[in-house]
Amino acid sequence: MNGIIIITTDSLAKRAFANRLHKRSGGRVDLVIVQQTHCKPLHKRILGYVRKVGILGLPREIWFTLLWLFLPRVRRTHSWLKARSENNRAAISWVPKTVTVESVNTDKVREIIAAYSPKLIVIWGGMIVKTQIINLASHVINMHFGWCPYYRGTHCNHHAILKDDWERVGITIHYAVKAVDAGEIIAVIPGDPAKRPIELFQDLNNRAEAMYLNIALRLLKDERVSSKSQDLSQGKNYLLKEWTYERRYRLGKLLLERTKKRI
Repeated sequence: MNGIIIITTDSLAKRAFANRLHKRSGGRVDLVIVQQTHCKPLHKRILGYVRKVGILGLPREIWFTLLWLFLPRVRRTHSWLKARSENNRAAISWVPKTVTVESVNTDKVREIIAAYSPKLIVIWGGMIVKTQIINLASHVINMHFGWCPYYRGTHCNHHAILKDDWERVGITIHYAVKAVDAGEIIAVIPGDPAKRPIELFQDLNNRAEAMYLNIALRLLKDERVSSKSQDLSQGKNYLLKEWTYERRYRLGKLLLERTKKRI
C-alpha cells in the first residue's frame, strides 16, 4: 500500500500526533501498532531494585523510593518533561486503524506490517524495534527524547538535567537502525535553557512533534531529507537500570530549584 505505519504506545499526545499525520497525509496512515505497557508485579519490581543497586544499595534505594512516594510536589515535576499544548480534541480516539500488541517485535507483527508494504514507519514510544521490523520499509524514523549523540538510550533529558547540561536538553529525530538511537540524525530540536522547566518542555515538545510530522510528510512525498551520521564516541547510551529512585528524587528537587530561580 506504500503508506505509513506508526509504532507507538498509547497516550493523548501520541493519538493526537497519529490523527494529525493521518489527516495531513490525506489518510495515508494505514495502521497504528500500539504496544501495551504493563505494571510489573511486586516481586519483579523488587528484583529490579536489586539488579539496579545491589543488595548493599537496597536500603538507600528504598529510602529514596519512600521520599518519592510521600513527596508529591517532587513527584509531579516529572510530568513537566511531558508538557505540551492541549490536544485533547485531536486525541479523543485513534482515527487510523489500530492494532494493540504485547510486543512489536514478534513474527505476527512483522507479517502484519509486511502485508501493508509501507513506504514509511514512524516510531514514537521508547521501545526497541528490531531489525526484522526496520527492514520492512523504505524509511524508518524515530523521535528520541534526548540530544544525540551525547545522550542516547532512556531518560536522556533527565540525565542531562542531573548533569546540569541544560544546553544539551533536546529532542532528536533520526533514522532507526539496529543500534539504539544511533541512526543518522535528521534534526535536533534544542530546548531553551532560559525558560522555566515546564515552559521549556512545553515549547520543546510542541516544536519537536510539529517537525516530526513535517519530516514524515516529506519522506512520504519522496522529498530529499538531509541527515548526518553520529559520532557515538561523543556520548553515552543510558540504560533503564541506571534510572533509580534516587535519581528520580534528585531530578525533581533540581527542577523545583530551577523553577524558583526563574520566577
